[in-house]
Amino acid sequence: MNASMIVSAPIVALSANSPFLFGKSLWAETRIPLFEQAVETGDAGHPERSRVTFGNAYLPENPVELFSENIERYPTLLPTLFENNEELPHLRLHNGTIWIWNRLLVGFDDAKVPHLRIEHRPIPAGPTIVDMIANAAVYFGAVRFLAGLRTPPEADLPFSVAQDNFYRAARDGLDAKLIWLDGREVSVRTLLNDELIHMAREGLILLGVDGDDIERYLGVAEARTTSGQNGAAWQRAHAKLCGGDLFRLTANYLAGQRSAAPVHEWPL
Repeated sequence: MNASMIVSAPIVALSANSPFLFGKSLWAETRIPLFEQAVETGDAGHPERSRVTFGNAYLPENPVELFSENIERYPTLLPTLFENNEELPHLRLHNGTIWIWNRLLVGFDDAKVPHLRIEHRPIPAGPTIVDMIANAAVYFGAVRFLAGLRTPPEADLPFSVAQDNFYRAARDGLDAKLIWLDGREVSVRTLLNDELIHMAREGLILLGVDGDDIERYLGVAEARTTSGQNGAAWQRAHAKLCGGDLFRLTANYLAGQRSAAPVHEWPL
């Protein structure tokens, strides 16, 4: 969970794909501040009660503390009473009304065996299926690698810094500068190509992913980072060339999707 929080910044920079809102060029991943504002239900005196947020701290050793904190911090939105508490329906419903960008969930399989899982929500959709699989490959691999370090990564990066990194990345995309585990400020493109994609490769090997798949999808991520052309960058460059014609941009975006070529290969 904490590794997921830490990699959220470089992952959102890599995958940013929504620079426009109402015809205005805003953040590289405008979806993040938009969603945080659109469903804001907390009161102004308690910003820590915002229901869409990066979070308030790293996950403690006992995840039960997080669920208890959610009950105390957030008023109930859906006061539904369930007769059967066997699968924790009240807890699961309440947590479903809190949209942390990395959200810890309780679930049950068909045999009613419980599990914890992480819902990693910063990654946007698109532009193509291959781009989305590349994003997922970087995420799963990097998180597996970082979570397996002898020294937990959260010991080397304060939560407030990970949080600031996240919003820098959402705002500036592949042009962002982030503070990394060794305390240095580094270009996110340098961080991805020199460190994080290599971590992802090692993590995917540990997960038993097929070697050809690893090279294919991490190759897409690496080429995107090297070129600097993710979905947000392509859209902005297209709009600049076409005088802000967003109808034409949308039509050419659709053509790019239908080509199935990753976005770093799209022409302008």
